[in-house]
Amino acid sequence: MSELTDTEIDAALARGKAARLHEPRAAAARYDRARKRVVVELTNGCTFAFPPRLAQGLDGATEDQLTKVEVLGSGTGLHWETLDVDLSVPDLLSGLFGTKAYMARRAGQARSPAKAAAARANGAKGGRPRLAANHGETLRVPLEQPRYSADQGLGKEAVLDVIREFDTAVDNEVGLYLDAQSAMVQFANFLTQTQAQSAAQRGIPIEQFDSLSFTYGHGDPHDPQSLDLHSTTQGNIKARNAKGGRNHVLLGQHFIVELFSFWEDGYRQRIADSLRRENKDSIESDIFGDIRLMRKSIIHHRGVALPEITRCKILTWFSPGDIIDISDDSRFHSMITEIRKWLEAFGLKVSGSSPGLLARYGPSGHRKI
Repeated sequence: MSELTDTEIDAALARGKAARLHEPRAAAARYDRARKRVVVELTNGCTFAFPPRLAQGLDGATEDQLTKVEVLGSGTGLHWETLDVDLSVPDLLSGLFGTKAYMARRAGQARSPAKAAAARANGAKGGRPRLAANHGETLRVPLEQPRYSADQGLGKEAVLDVIREFDTAVDNEVGLYLDAQSAMVQFANFLTQTQAQSAAQRGIPIEQFDSLSFTYGHGDPHDPQSLDLHSTTQGNIKARNAKGGRNHVLLGQHFIVELFSFWEDGYRQRIADSLRRENKDSIESDIFGDIRLMRKSIIHHRGVALPEITRCKILTWFSPGDIIDISDDSRFHSMITEIRKWLEAFGLKVSGSSPGLLARYGPSGHRKI
């Protein structure tokens, strides 16, 4: 990849500044009990309000829960800690109150006067006729039951395809984590070897190099116009990139947050949709419940385990006050193995067929190519 020019960097900084000036951001937020509205005060002086029943995750929340709303970061989002709900301010202002799937379901639930009249007329005639399975038409089953049962043999691949796709997404994240972890160790070793060579040539102790600076930046470091992005010491570079160092801890925390985001904001709802369940909360998983608790400690408690970490059912490694750290190989391997075991068991339960995930991996959990 070619390096960015100074002109391109200046243009990017200008775009960021313009976005901060013109994009809608929240200055404060509260729940108005009298009006039964979430009220958002914007940085431009305008005020926006919406009924919580419209927003994904807020429908059914108590007023006490709704009052505990926080403004995230620089005002781009709203957060309810007790509900574990995050909403985007720009999306809310655009009329988007949840994910695409959520908005599509809400649109499907909307009934025009014409539709309502047609439904009443149809009801007077005895209602909609049953659809025969042997005509190849969709079978209708209770809302919270799987759309396809094992003995139907009809469309069960739909949920299996989503599960397999999610497993592939997880595997990609696992690969990224392991690649990054390996690269960090190699970088620390490379720096140590370079220091040793220089120390031998100069006849000085290698420890003297550890106090020297190490800077990431853009441009010639001797040019006053160059951009320094990050500076530290060579000793710190070696320590944080060595196996078990701070970078490995942070990498694991990023992995947990990203993994849960894939599950909660994407595939959990898709699995529910494939089973014709309206609410993704009907898809329950102890392993992702544990990951959710870890993610909460990372996002909202600086990576230190909150008291509710004791509610973990499978990944019971941490106590309140512990650093959320999965850099130990056994913990990481255990987490990934438990995820794959649950996906396999869940797919078999709801479809009657195995997704074939475990067959894709050897006894050690390594992917078969």
